[in-house]
Amino acid sequence: MIRVNMVNLCRGFIQADNSLADDELNLIWNIWAYQGKRLKPPIDVSKLLAKDLLKMLKDSKLSSWENITRSRRKCQEDHPETRGELYERRHKHQETIKGDLGYSVKKAGRPLIL
Repeated sequence: MIRVNMVNLCRGFIQADNSLADDELNLIWNIWAYQGKRLKPPIDVSKLLAKDLLKMLKDSKLSSWENITRSRRKCQEDHPETRGELYERRHKHQETIKGDLGYSVKKAGRPLIL
């Protein structure tokens, strides 16, 4: 299989279907389906038995789920337009928690001494 920059592949899938930004398992499945169609001969991964899917992962015919999830996180770090609603909610909540813990910053940019 030709090596593809997985970060760019994740970015393309998320831009095509923004719901994949918040649904990691669906993103993995879509990438595996795409990769299966590009094999010689093409394979429909939805018709594979679990043992056959695992064998394809072992033989590196499909990208590992770890590679896909790591690449999605990197993509969302580098390309803010690929971040989903969960990302925004989590980071807004993070600011609340920081304030509750006393990690406030003055307007001058210097930390407050508590």
